Amino acid sequence: MVNPKQLERCVQEPDFALENFPLLFSAVSSGEESHQNNASEALENCGVPSITAIPILLAQLQNGDSTQVYWACTLLGRWFAQYTDTTSQSHSESIQDHVCQVFHRELESSAKERAAWALGQTQHLKPSCRKTLELQLENASPRFQRLIETALQSSPV
Repeated sequence: MVNPKQLERCVQEPDFALENFPLLFSAVSSGEESHQNNASEALENCGVPSITAIPILLAQLQNGDSTQVYWACTLLGRWFAQYTDTTSQSHSESIQDHVCQVFHRELESSAKERAAWALGQTQHLKPSCRKTLELQLENASPRFQRLIETALQSSPV
């Protein structure tokens, strides 16, 4: 059950939103339009997740619906762009594998496009993820193709 007052607080307080991802991911796919809107706004404004939030985001990649996967990829892309030090690099490579699995799920194109965008935010794309992206080019829409090409170009071979 989604608590509307907590959702409103997430919209107003980005730090509170970062601490309440389970609530936001539940609300973003609820049947209630106002809950979906508030959760989307909170996720849009919450900034970069901490490393401690990564397991929640990875669970959304594996089990979430298209909307949940879209937002998990958005947050992971922000994380990729923010954390480029060597300590985070090993985490990044593991997370990239999870993001690449999105391409093998039956999801809306927006979720897969956001996964390609997220991979484009990392500075060191794993060779296996590069190959996965290259395979996606075969049947890609023009928008998806641009996102894949940007991801491939953003990280040196």
